[in-house]
Amino acid sequence: MPQLRHQGKFVFGWSVIKDDNKFCFPKETVEEYKLIEQSGLILFTSSKISGGFCITGIETLKNSKLSRIIENNPELETEESLGKIISYKGKSYCHIEMIDEKHIVLTEDIKNHFDLSIDDKLLIVRGSNIAFDCLVKGPLVEVANESSKQIDVF
Repeated sequence: MPQLRHQGKFVFGWSVIKDDNKFCFPKETVEEYKLIEQSGLILFTSSKISGGFCITGIETLKNSKLSRIIENNPELETEESLGKIISYKGKSYCHIEMIDEKHIVLTEDIKNHFDLSIDDKLLIVRGSNIAFDCLVKGPLVEVANESSKQIDVF
């Protein structure tokens, strides 16, 4: 897993949104964030500068200092909320599920809401112990694009 700058962020790799709307997570990401073990995932707004989104597991979120997100939006845990975007305190949240050991599907609503398209390449970045980032633009993406380090594409 390359580190783009000295004492900078570690990146898991690039992931491309495929024609069938599948989005692949590197194996290291799945393992580090225990994605398979979660009852579901929460996709939520990243920074305006970087675009894209962050992802965490429902259990991880419930057991973190951000647990109020689920407490105040219990519908995020329901099957009926799958793929529906919920706004809370200026951010957007969406309950999604893994479709296999390394993929999610980004619905048209999700892609439109986050201004994403087929063939977009997102940089998968180690974030906090709560969530990782899937970035579209911004300084870190620029550094990755210019880097001579090997960054795998998924």
